Amino acid sequence: MIIKLDDSLIDFCGLETNNQNNLDAFELISDVRIRGFHFVIASRKLFGLLGNSKFLSEKSQKLYQKLYQNYTTEIAISNAVDFTMNIVSTKQSNTENNKFIEISDLTNNCFLLRNRLLLENTVDSSIYDLIVKYYIKRKSLDRIPYDWDVSMGGGSTTHSEFKRITDENLTYTLCVLDSDKISPSSNLGSTASKFITNPIITDFGDFFILPVHEMENLYPTEMISAVSNGIPKFNNNRTIINSLSSVNDCNSFFYIDLKKGINRYMLYNFNEDCKTYWDEIFSKQGYNTRKCSCDSSTCNHYLIHPFGRNIANEIIDFSKKIGMKIENSLNSLYQNIWYEIGKLLFEKFCRPKFMVNF
Repeated sequence: MIIKLDDSLIDFCGLETNNQNNLDAFELISDVRIRGFHFVIASRKLFGLLGNSKFLSEKSQKLYQKLYQNYTTEIAISNAVDFTMNIVSTKQSNTENNKFIEISDLTNNCFLLRNRLLLENTVDSSIYDLIVKYYIKRKSLDRIPYDWDVSMGGGSTTHSEFKRITDENLTYTLCVLDSDKISPSSNLGSTASKFITNPIITDFGDFFILPVHEMENLYPTEMISAVSNGIPKFNNNRTIINSLSSVNDCNSFFYIDLKKGINRYMLYNFNEDCKTYWDEIFSKQGYNTRKCSCDSSTCNHYLIHPFGRNIANEIIDFSKKIGMKIENSLNSLYQNIWYEIGKLLFEKFCRPKFMVNF
């Protein structure tokens, strides 16, 4: 992440006088940069004043002198991202790409940890590694590393866990949520909805709702098709998945509950918009979508059979077995989604390398 020291700190902290204050914060920020947790940028003037401040430790002076000398390089890195954590003299309103923290609110441990990636289930993290690497390759940012600490929200407890973590004010947390949408027009699931209806206002985190049903739907259609054709226990889905895959720019794979599948009972218990959406899709493929006599979701009249809870691991293992790179099987729809999420992850979790000789 990029941490920017605002020029308002020059006067606020008396950096051009012999009555300097808030120096502990500058010591902290120098440690953050030396240990490779976050990039630190500022104006040349501010770096110059900090590098020559007799009130700072020798280590911190040396760090700020180094940043002054490498000013062009550091600024070039910051220009590769939009998101910035700003350390300012007086609080300002946060925006989508800028957070503002008053220097007097920094504690001795702020940002001395890797930023957190909070997920509803920690097994989801493997797809996000693929996605951020895809973005890094697309943008030719290979020289800039990234890192995160993964935390588990636990589904319905994700909201309270996000609040608990961000209340610590230790480091930034990005919470990624499943939308649980079952069609383009359906409502968000209960977990994502709670973040909207009961927002947690914090400088130390944000949330992002996936534009697909859940994490598994980030795997491209070609991989779902390959799994359906290549793993015997999924052969029941071969025909319908191949049929859907053949439809150019079809977004139905964004909303399929791959774990649970879709049966005719479920279809007739969707709200009207969702029912119409899926009825049209299945009818075009020649499938019987008439209401069945089943009276529960255990109905066996499946239109898409359940792939089960381990589908993400099945996809990863199968792609390795056949030597197929998941990121190479993206169509234009998935490329756009992976790029959007990859950019978000890179901006929040990019970091510098550990600085030696300090």
